[in-house]
Amino acid sequence: MKIILATNEVFPFHGYGGAQRFVYKLAKNLQKQGIDVVIFTKTTGENDLTIKYLENIKVVMIPQLIPVPFKKMNSGVYKQTPSKKGFLQTLLRFPVFRGLLLILNNYIWMSRLARLLQKSEFDLVHSFSSSSLIYQSKKNHNSTLVHLWDIGNRNLSHKRVFDYRKKIDLVDIQLSYLLDRSKNIVTCGLDYSRELENIFNVPKHKLHFIPNGIDKTLTYGHYKKKKSLRNELGIKDNEIVLINVNRLEPDKRIHFVIDIFDELKKTLRNVKLIIIGAGSLEDNLKSMIKKSKNNESIIHLKNLKDKQLYDYLFSSDIFLNVALTRYMLLTVMEAMACKLPIISTAPLDGLVSDGVNGFVLNSKSSSTIAKNIISMVKCNELDTMGNNSFERIKDYTWENVAEKAIDAYENILQKTYNHN
Repeated sequence: MKIILATNEVFPFHGYGGAQRFVYKLAKNLQKQGIDVVIFTKTTGENDLTIKYLENIKVVMIPQLIPVPFKKMNSGVYKQTPSKKGFLQTLLRFPVFRGLLLILNNYIWMSRLARLLQKSEFDLVHSFSSSSLIYQSKKNHNSTLVHLWDIGNRNLSHKRVFDYRKKIDLVDIQLSYLLDRSKNIVTCGLDYSRELENIFNVPKHKLHFIPNGIDKTLTYGHYKKKKSLRNELGIKDNEIVLINVNRLEPDKRIHFVIDIFDELKKTLRNVKLIIIGAGSLEDNLKSMIKKSKNNESIIHLKNLKDKQLYDYLFSSDIFLNVALTRYMLLTVMEAMACKLPIISTAPLDGLVSDGVNGFVLNSKSSSTIAKNIISMVKCNELDTMGNNSFERIKDYTWENVAEKAIDAYENILQKTYNHN
């Protein structure tokens, strides 16, 4: 079976977000199970079609109208760098032109992807977000599975159901068209699948469920080393470490993390905050840390290798998630695999149960969330809740995720064969 993974971005070429790492981890584990995998994605600044290899996996990089340059860092992750000055780059400084050019850039890339897919031989394309939008409009296109991260990458609470059905903006129109054209759709959360049924009237038979996964090779064996890891990282035995891992983008609400931590410090003087992530709001975060009265207790890190990330997770005490995304976040699952209790402002598809492995707090009040964290610490239940987190997540390995994906591929190809 030959599968093409078509995606805008993939780790390490386009950063270290959960979506980028999902594609990388899935490709790696599909290949381990004997699947012929090729990744089609955007270039890292090249003007021509480029072939690269990612641990023996072929990566076909397709240029955009306006190439977005990336530079390889010492960590092995590529970081976006400023574009060379030119007419188009000058236009990008203006919000109206920037919006139009980014849309045009994306559609030209999707058109080039569609042409390349039509010329390629494969059994099925596993497309992420709207990558296959144009390809699926072509006649006689191969079987396609569309992987959606979130509805328009926004929290549904921002709109009423009626607003979505009115299709009041370009994202809704594009998403509605994609859902209509797609015969097979995959989500990373069962709640998300139900929302697609209720909001966009997607038939249940179209929907597949493939969750995020955890890397068992990085988790097993670490549990007995927590004290030595904390010593290596300069964390004292009596310190409580709160950790947040996310891309630094508006929907991750990093300002709220700082607000909660400042509230915590009013009561718990021995608490530290570790923030791991990079993104468009990095300068904003640096400014917030500088202005905070507790800046000496806040550590910001980015572009860590997997082992380093897991070391910091294992060395922490509580994982704090305030992102607007309400489904199975990869970073939360990794924290649970590292035996951390979770404080979350979103339900996360049932990953967190109140009083069992953390708390789901639907609150916009930093003081309310801080009070709950303080109660958790004073009750001395952190280890018990952390163990419960691990028990809940231990079967979500990348090997099992790959098996679920293969089951979906075989099911889709069998239906296609029967139909023909």
